[in-house]
Parts: sequence; structure tokens; C-alpha cells
Amino acid sequence: MHSNLKNIFVKTIIFFAIIIFVAFVLSFFLKYDLNRKIFKTNEVVETVASKPIDFSDLQVKIINRAGVPRLAREMKVFLLNFDLKEIEVGTDTNLIDESFVNAYSKDSQSVKYIADLVCLDKEKIYFLSNDSNFKNLCVINIGKDYRFLKPFRK
Repeated sequence: MHSNLKNIFVKTIIFFAIIIFVAFVLSFFLKYDLNRKIFKTNEVVETVASKPIDFSDLQVKIINRAGVPRLAREMKVFLLNFDLKEIEVGTDTNLIDESFVNAYSKDSQSVKYIADLVCLDKEKIYFLSNDSNFKNLCVINIGKDYRFLKPFRK
């Protein structure tokens, strides 16, 4: 009887050790896959950043909709390194989960360039009609997924 309990105890320990090992391996692969996607995004930024783009008539507005203080200001400081002059920041109380860009511009190249700089997918760029009140306006909406965007990624 004593050896049966000991046998069951040893098998239970081995079973839980295997489960912990499998969970560790799966978490490693998921983390590696996420990092691989981030590195691919960086390669796109480097290739697009080599092309000169004129931002003289482009206005950029960054709206913090993540509920975390000072995100818009940090992104403004980051974007000022790339010859963007007219950048406004703001906060919206309507929080969003995923970041996106609203573009009121006919110049899609500059908007795509800005999205690449902050590592935002091209599928998250929404080109809206260019109203006469907005002359080449690019609105970056920072959501709760801000950790995946530059300059917040570590």
C-alpha cells in the first residue's frame, strides 16, 4: 500500500513537471513569434525611411486614447526627430483598444511613412475625404496597444 501511494505521488510529480515544461516551451515560442513580427516591422521602417519626403504642408495630430498620461507628448518628441514640424497633441476620454491613423490627405506616401515610423500596420490607416478645413491632416490615435508602437516599445 505504501509503495502504491509512493508510485502515484512520483507519477503525479512527473506529470506536472511535463505540463510545466510544455507551458514554458509554448510561451517561449509565442514570445519569439511576437518578436519576429516586431523585427519585420523595423525592417519596413528602415527601407521607407531612406526615401526623402516633404512634410512642409502636413499637419500631424496625436490623440492619446489609451488612458495613460503623457503618451501623446512622448510620441511627439519621437516624431520631431523626423522633420515633422506641425504636431499637436491631445487627449480623448473615449478609450480605444487598438491604435489607428485617420488621414485627411491626398498624399498617401507621407501618411504611410508616419505609420511605418511608429510601427503601425498599413491596415490601420483610414483615408477619409479631404475636407477644405483639414489640409493634409494625419491624426494618430494611440490606443491601449501602445506598447507595440514606437517609441513605447522596449
